[in-house]
This record gives sequence, C-alpha cells and structure tokens, in this order.
Amino acid sequence: MDVSRRNPLINNTVRSTNSSYIRVVDELPEFIWKHLVEENKTFLLTSLPPLDIDPPDELRGEFLDALDIAKITDEEYLKGKDRINSDIDDRAFEKEAALERNLKDKVRELLGYAPRAINADLSSLSEHARLHDINPSVDLSSSSIPVPDDGRYHDDKLQTLMLPRSLVASCRKIISKDNLMRTERGVNALYLVLGYLSWRDPKSNDLSSTFLSPILLLPVYLKESKSRGESQYEVSLREAPTVNF
Repeated sequence: MDVSRRNPLINNTVRSTNSSYIRVVDELPEFIWKHLVEENKTFLLTSLPPLDIDPPDELRGEFLDALDIAKITDEEYLKGKDRINSDIDDRAFEKEAALERNLKDKVRELLGYAPRAINADLSSLSEHARLHDINPSVDLSSSSIPVPDDGRYHDDKLQTLMLPRSLVASCRKIISKDNLMRTERGVNALYLVLGYLSWRDPKSNDLSSTFLSPILLLPVYLKESKSRGESQYEVSLREAPTVNF
C-alpha cells in the first residue's frame, strides 16, 4: 500500500486546474447524505451562470437609476451610440449591447459594486459566484448556520464552481477515466467526498507540509444525458459509503 503523498486517500489536493475533480460549493453536507444515501435519489451537477449573464445586483433600483442617468450624460456612451448605424450595420445589435455592457461596468465602479468577472481564473469565478448569490467557499454550509430560505439546499442540484463549458469538459473526462479504470482494471474509482482532514506529519520538521485527507467517501456513478439539446450530468450512489481510516 502506498502511504506517501502520492496516495489520494492520504493527500487529495483539489486544484482548480485539475479537471479530474469537480468542487461542490454552497451545499449542506447532511442533505447531500440524506438525498443520496438515505433516500437513494440523484443529483444534477449545476454550473455557474455564464460570464455574459448580468449580475442580479444590476436589477437594484439604485443601479437602474444610475444607469438611466449615465445613458444621457456619459460622453463615451453617447458618441458610441452616434457611430452605430442600425440601418446598414449588421452587427449594430452586438455593438450596442457591448456599449451598454461597458457603461454598466462604469456604473458598477461608480456605485462601489464588486467588479464583474470577465475571465475564468479561480478568484474571478469566486467573485462571479458571489455576484450571483452563490457562496464559493470550500467550507460547505452547515444546517446550524442561518442559510437563505430559497430552497437551494434542499433541491436535486449540486452547485459547482465551474462555468458551463468547463463543467461539461470535466464531466466527460471523469466519465471516460472512470470507464477506463473499470474496464481495464476492474476498479471503481469515482467518489463524492464529504469533508477533508487537514493535518501534518508529527515526525516531520516541515511545518508547511500539510496533508489533506478525504474523510467520508460516497462511491457514485456519473452519467451524461441530454435535456433540450443540452448535456446534463447526474450523480447517483453506486454502493455503500465508506470512512477513510
């Protein structure tokens, strides 16, 4: 048995660049257990909203009022509108949308709102999640802490910290790797992990060397299906959970 850091049961570091893992955020561990194990139901993995979706805070009254004022006072916006001729320009709609999006970003800065995410690095995705009222913390929520009463923690969806295309790519890679492991080695290696133990080897003098060990392992299936032409990914329990001793 491999007892080194290479063994994922001893040190299982989940990096945002590793497409073999999918991080679940903003969920209740006890409900995940109840839904999958006790009730033998399935979950659908859910991505973050696309980056081009307007954040919900832009529906606030103060934002809409400030945007209306900016549309009649911002010189860059007004000059840009004058340069767009919708009668002869086939891309007039896209140009107007981009011009308004740029103005909205200016208003966000003016009102002191958090910047809108424009790329897919982890810090930007975390801020993008917050703007859409999704908690990006790696620490899963607890039922002992007040949570939003909007049903999000008691539905059949598992929230991830991935954009739609990235989620599809990761799921397909994980499914392919799982199929390969089962057919060539007869090994089921796909798990949903609830909880990690962060610890250091007491025999080591390296205080910065931290291990991250999974605690509760739920063996699962991950299956792809289609809904209205879009790929969706279903998680179901494969066999009884185990504790990683």
